[in-house]
Amino acid sequence: MELVNLQQNSTLQNTQITNLQSEKQALDGKLTEQLKQNSQLNQEKNNLQDKLVQTETIIQELKSWQDQFQISYKQIEEENLKLENELVRFEQNNQNQRLNLAIQIKEFAEKENVLQTQIIDLQNEKQSLIDNLTKQLEQNKQTNQQVQIQ
Repeated sequence: MELVNLQQNSTLQNTQITNLQSEKQALDGKLTEQLKQNSQLNQEKNNLQDKLVQTETIIQELKSWQDQFQISYKQIEEENLKLENELVRFEQNNQNQRLNLAIQIKEFAEKENVLQTQIIDLQNEKQSLIDNLTKQLEQNKQTNQQVQIQ
């Protein structure tokens, strides 16, 4: 009986060993699959870290460009302000020159009017002198004729 018990125990142990071996194989398969997944996840993690480094590099480049653009923009704004101030001065100067020109034109017109009046007066005086000389000549002719007659 003891032999039967031993055989039963042995059979039971063999069954348990077989079951444990099957479980071990199943666990080995799961472990292999898990290791494969871990390897893939590590590869994806490495890829993402590489992309993160690339993205951070790009961000730094973009920040540098942004800084340069801001500096350039500020310089352009300053230059624009200088040009606007220059334009205001130019327009004021232009306005002053137009005003001075208008004053000169007015003064010229006034002088022209004075000269025209003087010319008319001189022409009238000339005509008066011509008329007087003509009368004087006539009188002289008459006087000469009278003197010759006597």
